[in-house]
Amino acid sequence: MLSKPHQRAHGRSAIELKDLENGAVSNTFQMLTDDVPDGRDSPHDAYTTLSFQQKKNIVFLILLYLIQGVPMGLVKGSIPYFLKPHCTYSDIAIYSLAAYPYSLKVLWSPIVDTYYFPNFGRRKTWVAPCTFFLACTLLFFSYNIDVWIERGSSYIKSFTVWSFFLVFICATQDIAVDGWSLNMLDAHQLNYASTAQTVGLNTGFFLSFTVLLVLTSPEFANSLLRLSPLDEGLITLSGYIRFWALITLISVIFVLFWEEQKPDRVASMRDTFRSIRDILSLKNMKQLMVVHLFGKVGFVANETLTLLKATEFGLSKAMLSLIILINFPLGLILGVYIGHISNNRPLYVWLWGYWGRTSSILFNIALVYAVAHFSEKFSMFLSILVCYTLNASFMTVQFVSIGVFHSQISDPAIGGTYMTILNTLSNLGGTWPQYIMLKLTDWVTFSYCSTDDSLQCITDDLKNQCMDSGGHCIYKRDGYYFTSIVGIFLSIFLCIIAIFPIVRQLNKVSASSWHIHGKYSSI
Repeated sequence: MLSKPHQRAHGRSAIELKDLENGAVSNTFQMLTDDVPDGRDSPHDAYTTLSFQQKKNIVFLILLYLIQGVPMGLVKGSIPYFLKPHCTYSDIAIYSLAAYPYSLKVLWSPIVDTYYFPNFGRRKTWVAPCTFFLACTLLFFSYNIDVWIERGSSYIKSFTVWSFFLVFICATQDIAVDGWSLNMLDAHQLNYASTAQTVGLNTGFFLSFTVLLVLTSPEFANSLLRLSPLDEGLITLSGYIRFWALITLISVIFVLFWEEQKPDRVASMRDTFRSIRDILSLKNMKQLMVVHLFGKVGFVANETLTLLKATEFGLSKAMLSLIILINFPLGLILGVYIGHISNNRPLYVWLWGYWGRTSSILFNIALVYAVAHFSEKFSMFLSILVCYTLNASFMTVQFVSIGVFHSQISDPAIGGTYMTILNTLSNLGGTWPQYIMLKLTDWVTFSYCSTDDSLQCITDDLKNQCMDSGGHCIYKRDGYYFTSIVGIFLSIFLCIIAIFPIVRQLNKVSASSWHIHGKYSSI
């Protein structure tokens, strides 16, 4: 039978929600800027006291986080770019729903944290089967993904369902691995758990997004590595997924035989849910919920569609990967700097990033319009690089500053649970508008082929069909420009009537007003 202990755990909760795209910036900022408390070893001293087993544990954690990052990089990173030639924006909107489990895992994290088989291990009860099902699902993907992508709209719903299941497995495994990491190292060495998560998740995401787009690009292989051009890249998408299915399956063996310490005390699931309820009932939290849930509505469509739109006008996957690669170290450096200047009034720094992202929409609109008329690839690359860097910088400003604010207001009595709720709200605010805004883009787009009025130019396949017939696409109304302009007005309107007044008020309240005053001090 599953064990349901009712003792309260001491210290941090095992559930922590991490943002994949900005995790490296956040964790790097924390490691470089956090002061070492008195009486605690410095990170360097902690490293010298690591035993051989603890070093093995760190490598093991990196592996577990890596096999989470790979499928997340596929679902949230590269697959939308593979789908774009064969799908409408409405189809991509449907596919975006697959990422929801990672933004909602706080709903079932207390279950994962509470129920387990005592004889097998509190964390292994969940990590082992999740890793096995992850391998099986990836293997299933490898034999079907080429058909799903090629047939685009016809298979988008089933593709989304399976991708949703894949992300759900990753999210569930992440809950258990986060908790396991807290028991593998001593209290003064937990910074290595954060480092393992950063290295693993972001390496997996990087391999399945940036590196994958480069290696599957025929243009990259033909221009740099081949004497005779071919129509395929160095690797295939299905072959890449099959390789990681095998690596994940091998990882199950390590999980089964890895030693796990028995938990001293485990939090009651009832108390955890009660603490979540009490946190969400706070007046300050209700106001912050408005900021989190509506603070990204105006940006979502433009930031999601700009690079996808650029690929329609000739931006190759290899060029896109290079742009992302260049911005990665820049984001780390900026993140550290923003962390330093956000200590006093982080919400005002976040607000500065808000207006920066609003203004960058105008630059992106101008970019897309200009790219449509560029014939020289270097000019296209340079323009996209500048605009992407500008937009990514303001995103980093917002992410790091709100992370500082979260750490300042979190009730230390319930540790990671509080941070999980805050990060869930923040992530959800960037997830729920995406479906609506992408759908809107297709609804307001009106285009047709000059040789056939019934042929709409809504996918790259249909555009090629129009060109093959000797015609060209005529756009009476492009939904990209419409939703981007709507986004600007929404950003300004929401900031004036709600976001700025709330930010100004929350900046005045004390940190203690965010606490639930030790009602669950041992959770």
